[in-house]
Amino acid sequence: MFTDFYEAYYWLYSHPLFQEEIKSKLFNDTYNESRFQECLDIDIVKVNPETMSIDDDKNKNIKVQIWIECGKFDKECRWHDINLDCGADTFEEGIIELANLVMEWYGEGKERIKKADWEEINMIKNCPEDGNIRCINCICYLCNNNDCQECDIDNCEPREIIYKMRGE
Repeated sequence: MFTDFYEAYYWLYSHPLFQEEIKSKLFNDTYNESRFQECLDIDIVKVNPETMSIDDDKNKNIKVQIWIECGKFDKECRWHDINLDCGADTFEEGIIELANLVMEWYGEGKERIKKADWEEINMIKNCPEDGNIRCINCICYLCNNNDCQECDIDNCEPREIIYKMRGE
């Protein structure tokens, strides 16, 4: 479990989940480059300290929080893994929390080691733009609809989990 910000940050920075494999034409070789910072979505919000969520009554939102969303690096799609959503009082605490969540869900590699109950949280739905079935594990930038998702269900990693749960 991570408790040190520096250690947590650089562990995330070098984690395989956030690496892009680069092919060098000059040396006919490949190397990895971190895309961790590109995978972060950080919001600074004020929340109701009693509920730790944003209240409709703005006067109750007096506590500042750092909210972090994150997902694996992919050139084609910006991923948002809801199991990595976290928040804290400071950026440093948020990064530590994120590192612990990545360790819990992915360990040292790119593949999930912990499975979510995809069916229970309704991980697939129809896109309102084209009617195609999408996985809600990534954010859709095709139709700019927050209720739609970009990834093709036939090429989606969670698809196998969904089908196994259904016995297909």
